[in-house]
Formats: sequence, C-alpha cells, structure tokens
Amino acid sequence: MYDDQDACAEFAAKLAENATVRIVNVTTLLSDYTGARYIVLVGDPDAASGTAGGLIRELLQDSPDVLERMNSSEYERMAVRYGLWNDTQTIVMLSHVYDTDAIRVIGVLKSMSMSISDRSVLVDYLNPRACFLLDQIDTVRVTDTFVWAWLGDMTTFSVSVEKLNDTEVQNSLSGAVALAPEEVIMDKYVRIEFLPNDPNVSAVVQGALVRIYYTASDLDLSGDGDTGDPEDLNETWLELFVMSTAGEWVRLSDVIDTTGVNTTNQELFGMSYEGYLWANVSGLSLFGIAGFTDEGLPTPYELYDELRNLIAQHRSPDKLNAGRVNSLLQKVDSSESRWLEKPDTMAATNILEALIKEVTSIMKTGVLTEDEGTPLVVKAYEIIAAIRPS
Repeated sequence: MYDDQDACAEFAAKLAENATVRIVNVTTLLSDYTGARYIVLVGDPDAASGTAGGLIRELLQDSPDVLERMNSSEYERMAVRYGLWNDTQTIVMLSHVYDTDAIRVIGVLKSMSMSISDRSVLVDYLNPRACFLLDQIDTVRVTDTFVWAWLGDMTTFSVSVEKLNDTEVQNSLSGAVALAPEEVIMDKYVRIEFLPNDPNVSAVVQGALVRIYYTASDLDLSGDGDTGDPEDLNETWLELFVMSTAGEWVRLSDVIDTTGVNTTNQELFGMSYEGYLWANVSGLSLFGIAGFTDEGLPTPYELYDELRNLIAQHRSPDKLNAGRVNSLLQKVDSSESRWLEKPDTMAATNILEALIKEVTSIMKTGVLTEDEGTPLVVKAYEIIAAIRPS
C-alpha cells in the first residue's frame, strides 16, 4: 500500500517480480488484510490519517524515536515491525522509496521470519549466514534484550529470546552459591537459545555481545514506585550471572573481564530504561541479574578486608611467598590508610591500581592462574568504585 502512485509504481513492479503483490487502500487493508503475513507500507508519516503515511505514524506511536529518524535520515527511512496484528506478521514501512528499495524489502521479507508473543521472540533465519543481529523494535520492546552474535560457519538456524521472572526458571538465582552475602536478585532473567536447523552442521555461536536493559521498576524492590529506598537495587553494583552447562549459576565477572553495567538512562523504541548490563560472551544461555541494595551495600572497610583475605588464601611457597604477600598487603593497608586519613581518594586509588598491575604481572609469570588472580583484580576495582566520591 502506498500514497504516491507515480513514485511507487516502479517499486511495486519490482516487488511483483519476486512476490505476489496486491495493492489496496487503507480502508481495505484494515478491513480485509490485517491477517496478512507480509505487509508493505510507503508514505510520509506526517501525512493525514487514512493514508499509508498516516497508518505508519499510528503503527509507530510507541516508538517516537524511530518516527523521527524516518523523517530526518535517508539511511533510516525504513522501519520494520513484527507481530502487530498476528504473531507471525512482518510489516515493512518506508517514508519514501528509491530504485533499490524493492530488493531491500524482499531481502527483509525472505531472509527471516519472526514470531512474537508477550515476552518472547522466535526468529527463523531462512538463508545461510554466519552472524545475526537482534536489535529490532519488537525484539527489544518485548525482551529488553539486544544480541549480536557470530557463528563458526554459514548455516540456517533459529534464535529464541525469552524474558522470564523468578517463578518461571527451573533453578532460581536466589540463594545460589555464586551470590555474595547481602546480594539480591532482580526479578528478570533472559534465556537466549541458538537452534541450528541441521543437527549435522557444526556451526555454533563463537561469540556474542549481549545487552539486557533494565527499567526503574526492575530496580524498585520495595514496590513503592521509586528507586530511592534503602531496599531498592543500586544499579552501580548490578552484575550478570549465567547458567553453566553443569546447571549452576556463575558470576560472569569471575570468568571474563568483558562484562559490566552502563547506568546511563536510555530512551529506546519508546521505552525508558535506567541502563543496561552487557557482556561479550563465547556462548548463549540463561542470564540472570543480581546486585546490592543501598541497605546491603558492602562498606569500603569490608571490601578492603575481603581483598586481604583473598591475598592470604594464596600464601604458600609455590604460589605467593611471604615477600609477595607482604608487598600486596602493604598496598592494601596503605590505600585504606590514605582513604581514611584525609580522605585522599586519588592516592588510595593510585595505590590500588599499582596493586592491580602487580597482580597482573604475577599472573603473566604463571605463579597465579587467571582464575586465581582475577578475583583479586575485581575486588580492587570494587574498592575503587566504592571510595570514589559520589
């Protein structure tokens, strides 16, 4: 369906070379064809109601940022919605068309299909590919998740992304061994599954960037509508956890250093997020989130003691000898002293950064393995974050 017949006639003809095309007006579309699997709309979103452009505006009312880009950017003049009038529907919308847009639209319609439910999406990739990107309006709005992954080979496959709450997962993160004392869970999980169509194909996910967005209500554990209570989650301390192949929860920061939290507010596809957790991972699984509340936040005193205990655990002739242990503990004591006396946060931080360099050097020599040394580095960074002026 399109508004400018002269401008779109060639576009429609090229579409018809690759698909069965029926051109209808808005009234007929809404009365007879809302159940169609594929719909293409072309029109200026600023046009009056009752036009293709007016319908585009209505379908993107929940994503004002997308509407704005359609009007202001030649590159982003196309938007795609999935599952609006039925679960398996694809609607391609363009503010205006150029010569090659028919090929582009056919590519969207024939390269993948998507099924949408209340809190999950299932994407079927119909043509062989070696990567996939889930950053569409409806995948993000439905699952609060962004995924970009690359594979070991070209193949066809499906990807499932499902947002769950604590009652819907078999093994709750609450009470897991991976949690620290006083750490509490966010009632949000995301399960991401890669499903190859051919079981004989060896292609698997080699790596992925995952972002899980969180809202103010996700942080509001007290349920009073704001995030300022002592029992609400402090987003600075949020961390991602992943379900291992052994069926146990693992804190991602304990096994990789490519994970973190971005606490900058995000406006995305009409959704207001307080921030997102991210990770570069080697595979996909069930992800959970936990952190500290302001009430249960560890004090810098406690963190310094935890770092001392971690260092002491490796005191032995074949690991950290007395000289190395003393060197590290002196840095811990000196940092804490500088923080307490003035407080001189910059000096305390510099000393901890020197400790991090020393531990990193020890790991490079093989005296401490990566698994043994990384918790010391992570704890030092936790102290730096805790003593940083607010």
